[in-house]
Amino acid sequence: MPEPVNLLVVSLYSSVQFGGAERYISEVSSRLKKSEFNLYHVSSESAFPRVSKGFRLASSQFSFAWCRELKSIIKKLDIHVVYVHVSVPALAEVAVFSAHSLNIPVCLMYHSDITGSSIYKKIFGYFYGVIFLDRILNHVDHVITTSKRFFNSSKSLAKLEPSAHNISFAPPGVSPELLSQHTGLTLPPKPFILFVGKPDAPNKGFEYLHEAFQRFSLSHNIDLCVVGETKKQDESNIRYLGSISSRSYLGKLYSNALVTVLPSISSESFGMVLAESLICGTPIIGSNIGGISDVIENGKNGLVIKPGSVDSLTNALKKVISENDTFRSYIATQNYAEKYSWDATAKHIADTLKHLAQSRP
Repeated sequence: MPEPVNLLVVSLYSSVQFGGAERYISEVSSRLKKSEFNLYHVSSESAFPRVSKGFRLASSQFSFAWCRELKSIIKKLDIHVVYVHVSVPALAEVAVFSAHSLNIPVCLMYHSDITGSSIYKKIFGYFYGVIFLDRILNHVDHVITTSKRFFNSSKSLAKLEPSAHNISFAPPGVSPELLSQHTGLTLPPKPFILFVGKPDAPNKGFEYLHEAFQRFSLSHNIDLCVVGETKKQDESNIRYLGSISSRSYLGKLYSNALVTVLPSISSESFGMVLAESLICGTPIIGSNIGGISDVIENGKNGLVIKPGSVDSLTNALKKVISENDTFRSYIATQNYAEKYSWDATAKHIADTLKHLAQSRP
């Protein structure tokens, strides 16, 4: 038996309720634990290993004690390789500098750019890239992103040369629980369009879907079902279902929806909800932005739309719903469960981490 690899996973948050990046971390970590790794996960929420609570900066946190604490954790646990997740600053970034100072190899999983329509987000994203990210990328041994298209579209990663850096791609997988039968909650009574995400987050573009749906529903007796935490209240034909923890019930919604829509207006590294919809056999519509178009085979399993265009989205809804059987027939011929497999993604990451551990000084 080979010697287990002592692995330190670092992310600011770890609860899957925070979003797609945290679910990615959870799914991959659960598999790494079964694959010759002694895995330790440090986050602002972890009890062990533990770091100080930082002072809040919007959705982020920062503590001046982190560098000292992370170095101590790496030494005490005899860490062989550090696997950091860059999604919300700044614990992972501090971990990169800490590991580099101790000559410990670092694998960086880059989930998304800091983008948004607000002036604050644009300013913060710019200075984060100039002050932190450029330096961080010079101190890591391997970079992983979810898709090649996102890598090519990311302004933050634009300075990386694939020939000069170790770069690979590991898309999210889809939980098989989505396909299991759920005998509890009932489905909406009318045919429905599905949105899964954060409708209150401006970058998700829900307002454009809302307007497009209002236009479309004037001549169609259908509902819009919205899954995700929100303060919005039900409307005559729009149902806000809130957060749904049951993966099997979410799968039931995907399977019975006419179409799943992701109308984001700023960079998405992948668009996990679209892959989940395809696994359940339902067509998709998504913005031509970031890694979303890696999931959509335009005109076959769904349609790509212009970001922020109500007209483009309305026309896409008309086509996908009027030709729903054609889209579903194509999806049924594809093995999306194999394409979006957590096991395959975790194996690639495990192989990468083992190689880095073996190359340490």
